Amino acid sequence: MIGIGIIGGGRIAAGHAQAVLANAGLFELKGVASARPDRLAELVNKFGGTGHADWRAMVERPEIDAVVIGLRNDQHLEAVVAAARAGKHILLEKPMAMTLPECDQMIEAAAKANVRLFVGQTQHFFPMNQAAKRLLDSGELGRPVVVTDTWYKPFGLSVRQPWFLDRAHGGGMWFMNGNHMIDRLIWFTGSRVVGVKASIGSPLLGLKSDDTAVAMLHHENGLLSTLTHAGYDVGDERWIGEFVCTKGMLKVSTFPPNPGLWAARQTSYEPVPYEDFDAMAAEFRAFGECVRDNTALPVSAEHARHVMEVMLAAEESSRTGAEVRLK
Repeated sequence: MIGIGIIGGGRIAAGHAQAVLANAGLFELKGVASARPDRLAELVNKFGGTGHADWRAMVERPEIDAVVIGLRNDQHLEAVVAAARAGKHILLEKPMAMTLPECDQMIEAAAKANVRLFVGQTQHFFPMNQAAKRLLDSGELGRPVVVTDTWYKPFGLSVRQPWFLDRAHGGGMWFMNGNHMIDRLIWFTGSRVVGVKASIGSPLLGLKSDDTAVAMLHHENGLLSTLTHAGYDVGDERWIGEFVCTKGMLKVSTFPPNPGLWAARQTSYEPVPYEDFDAMAAEFRAFGECVRDNTALPVSAEHARHVMEVMLAAEESSRTGAEVRLK
């Protein structure tokens, strides 16, 4: 059994705890840390574990083998380095960090301590996404030629913490959801990004953090993919990734209101069946099995760093108006 502690009491913390409990034969929840007393009490009462007002004390406990970090984005670095130095394996919520040097410090700290650093790129664990990846890799639909990812959703101003409204703390739709979109475009296409042209800003809500992004990614294999994301005050949510291939088309939607997978092998889309399961529970299981069995992580820290590299390059492109080439 892997003793695990949850760092951070934000809105994702309950999901983390549920994923731990869903893998009861693999994990044992040993602790929860949150600076908010009300939230800490709520989580401990519902899910168990010892409560800590300061996560730094929790990571020093010898019975905790691993931690999941769900802190504010600009607090990731300190927590990852401290956990690694304490010998804890780490599941870190995306986005990985605020800068590439921070990503490098995390990777170095984990390597020196011989612990696993797993960045939670959850899109890899959704059942319809895994089925889409298998279908694309099979070659049944031919070679992808046009790839788009479009996500429109309410910003949710009334439920956002103040830090989320400020890019200086890692807030905004680009860091939260642009990360998901870039991650899965790289994963679906099987090719890193070598250039990006983007426009990112807050034309809808006028915030210090962004609400809208449009980007074109130039992949190493020559493919171009595009993404469009908007978080608005009022509207209807949809997230559709679509692939036009040489022998057909593929469409995938991860979240409600209409999740699913469809393929067009003739003239119209037809549903593609897949086995449904809980994505976060699957993600935690993959992390725990790699820790237990000392096997390679399904999503490497280097992949998560590359996602950050593309995100930051897109922001630079938006500032300068020019395409940014990646090394």
